[in-house]
Amino acid sequence: MKEMFVTGVALDVRTNIPLVILNDNEREYTLPIWIGQAEAQAIARGLTGAETERPMTHDLMVDMIDSLEAEVDSVEINSYEDSTFFASLILIDKNGQQLAIDARPSDAISVALRMEASIFVSEKILEAVCDELEALHDCEEEIEPITDPEARKEFKEFLKDVKASDFSLDRSQGFDFE
Repeated sequence: MKEMFVTGVALDVRTNIPLVILNDNEREYTLPIWIGQAEAQAIARGLTGAETERPMTHDLMVDMIDSLEAEVDSVEINSYEDSTFFASLILIDKNGQQLAIDARPSDAISVALRMEASIFVSEKILEAVCDELEALHDCEEEIEPITDPEARKEFKEFLKDVKASDFSLDRSQGFDFE
């Protein structure tokens, strides 16, 4: 398992679908996970520490975990099937027993951000997704693979430094999920 951190939330300009971007500390891997609008907002609130007048779902989950005298040990993104990620929220109960709770990665990440828990991704998943992203070619626009080794290296360096703030998000137009 590779420890990752949330770089930010961005908008896929091809599909207008939000995504959360994870990076490892060495910036060897960048993992985009496409998510829904509500999940993107929840993760953004977790990143900024923004509070709402009433508890939102992930805040409620944190309150419940705290009330049970448990803690979130970590999040593990541990499976990837048919372009869908699966995760576990790893809890430690008040008796020190570890519990793995099945969760969508976006929900697990939202809770982890609020409880300052680590996020881990299976290295097999990182390799598989990197290979899949490199092989991506069946979109409306024709995407030519980068065959020049120097250009490929330069592009990978660019991805290591990409931040959510590099993308603009015009919320006035809403999101189109068609």
